[in-house]
Amino acid sequence: MITILTAALLVAAQTGTSDDITSTYTRIFDADCTGLEVPGGLDISCPGYADWRLTVAVGEHGQAIQYVHPSRGQSGFLGTPSRGLWGGYNNVMEWRLDGEQAFATIHRYRYDTPSDVARDTVYAERAEVLAVTALNAQTACVIAYLDALSLENANVWARRVADTYARSWDCGEGEPMDLNAASTVELARIAADHEALGTD
Repeated sequence: MITILTAALLVAAQTGTSDDITSTYTRIFDADCTGLEVPGGLDISCPGYADWRLTVAVGEHGQAIQYVHPSRGQSGFLGTPSRGLWGGYNNVMEWRLDGEQAFATIHRYRYDTPSDVARDTVYAERAEVLAVTALNAQTACVIAYLDALSLENANVWARRVADTYARSWDCGEGEPMDLNAASTVELARIAADHEALGTD
């Protein structure tokens, strides 16, 4: 079940204006990261924005990511929907900032399935999603997966989702939105909520 807060509740919960909300970018899998072999794969620890750190669990068929903060603790390992035989994160992560405070990330995950395998499965040979993750006072959780290949201007939609919902998202209640080009009703609601906040 997809949970989307009403515009009235969102206005009460948000404080940032369009001038306050910006993006910055960090990289994973670079020279600042360290790796640790674990059963079944490798854990790679990388610096994120400000005090945030990221641990990427790399397994045989895919990856999951954990958010770690000195005062907020750490999230569980966050995966992505099963849409390919193999997959992995892009090395660039976008952080959405309200002033200097990070409140969400946007991270691309790419899937790959050999053509001879794809013919016999539900997987496409190629798929990509944008995972939008909320960073709140207690933990981090994915609030939306956007089909980056079918959805036109997927990055713009990912920022709208992050800016509109991440700061008020209850990680213990709401399930991630699953959005693609066919999600016309959900996208219209997101656009209306986003406009009501005046964050464009």
